[in-house]
Amino acid sequence: MPITYLYECRRGHRFERVQSIHDSPLKRCPECGSKAARVMLGGLRINQLPAYMSDSNINSRARHREWLKTPAAKAMNLERDGDSDD
Repeated sequence: MPITYLYECRRGHRFERVQSIHDSPLKRCPECGSKAARVMLGGLRINQLPAYMSDSNINSRARHREWLKTPAAKAMNLERDGDSDD
């Protein structure tokens, strides 16, 4: 997955480059040729949880496990769905 990196050279030029996380950082400024380094920017990336990890799904699965223990569920002879508390 490519990432956009911000670079700054010793002469103050700033530029961006899209690179893979595995690519080596650039060493020189394309404008003036002086030494350049990546600028570290603070930030937080929040990813949405997959559906199977959501609170509503976890609660639903817990309710389902409890329902499987009821006499009505046992009368239906249902197999457990792999959610084991054992």
